[in-house]
Amino acid sequence: MDVYDILFDVAEVLVPLFIVGLILTWMFRDVPKEARPWAMLKRRITGNLNKEEMEAKKERSDMRAEATMLASKFAFTNVPRHLLRLAIVVFVGGFVYSFVILSPMDTSDWKPVDATIVDTGWAHTWCEENFEGGCHYEGHFPNIRFTWQIDEVTYESERYTFNPVNLSSWDEVQIWLEDYPEGSATTAYYNPDNPSDAVLITHNLLEAYGYSGNWFEQICLSIFCLPIPLMLWITVLRFERTLPEHRGKRFKLSINPPSADSFWKHPSPELLQLQKEARNRYLKQNYEKFGDSFQEAMEIAEELDAETEELSGELGNFHIIADGVEKEIKVKSVGELFRKIGDIFEDSGTLFLEDSKQDGRRLDFEFNNDDVIVRELNGEDLVLEETLGEEVVYGRILEILKNALAKTTEEDEEWWS
Repeated sequence: MDVYDILFDVAEVLVPLFIVGLILTWMFRDVPKEARPWAMLKRRITGNLNKEEMEAKKERSDMRAEATMLASKFAFTNVPRHLLRLAIVVFVGGFVYSFVILSPMDTSDWKPVDATIVDTGWAHTWCEENFEGGCHYEGHFPNIRFTWQIDEVTYESERYTFNPVNLSSWDEVQIWLEDYPEGSATTAYYNPDNPSDAVLITHNLLEAYGYSGNWFEQICLSIFCLPIPLMLWITVLRFERTLPEHRGKRFKLSINPPSADSFWKHPSPELLQLQKEARNRYLKQNYEKFGDSFQEAMEIAEELDAETEELSGELGNFHIIADGVEKEIKVKSVGELFRKIGDIFEDSGTLFLEDSKQDGRRLDFEFNNDDVIVRELNGEDLVLEETLGEEVVYGRILEILKNALAKTTEEDEEWWS
């Protein structure tokens, strides 16, 4: 290879890239330089992000931290493993099902036979039998009618392939049909098990799979079925490994009947305690991994820990007013109390934290579209009032509830205790 060949090969690569670059530059001529895709890519590679990109990066990092900590709620249970098994079954089953329904389209072992082209044409619609059934519309489909003979019996068919040949224009159809002039002899391929079935174009199973478009559906299926359960299982496994002495423990989450307030029964105290210890140890071991999102991870962990805090006594008995009706509820933890009031209250409600009810400490909740107004009162005195948006309502209400319960407990204690 001489120098001219090398220069020609280099030019063969660089010239198309140069043309593409010119086209992209022209397309983005009205876009500010800093907002052009290649400028954004350069900033990502170099790490020199602008303010908006830094905020977006921090938000994505916070979301990952939140998802990681929430995954700890499934530690020491079989839920992630069951989900992963189900995902694998669905994923593999999708492949098997695709190949089963496509197996009749495998014509690679069909026998050749002399055939004659009787008629050709074209149409906007393809309605010949194939693996999907039905018709394909709005295309440029060639039509071929041909005959063949087996054991002195003449057969005729218009299905020259199992997959519709859809071209870009009528000119392309005419060019394609030049290989099949009317009255000409050609080779067809018939089904040895059914001589009345023949095609002009054969393909094996993999080719049929590609033609059918099922590969695209399978990719989509794999994206939604495998990565999420797999990442959940890996994350949960990391939490469990922080407590190697308890890794083999598995607690069952029992599903409640449809009429119940929550989807599954409240986990056992031992499970909640193990998850709490695993979260705290995981945070200590991986604080550098979270980076700027460590504070977000800490806040989520504190919220989850608050849910596990047991109330004094075997059961916490509280009175509430919901829709003008007073009810009594019994709960074991702060988290269960939070879920109860969330399930019972609709437009508004009151949670009494003391037996004196209106004369004691209580929390009023008022729901207004996506906002929640929370008022903490002690008798007639307004202690706190906050309007919470949708983004912060969960963590903040849990914190207010926890603090109000702590104040109630402190005031119940005798001064000499």
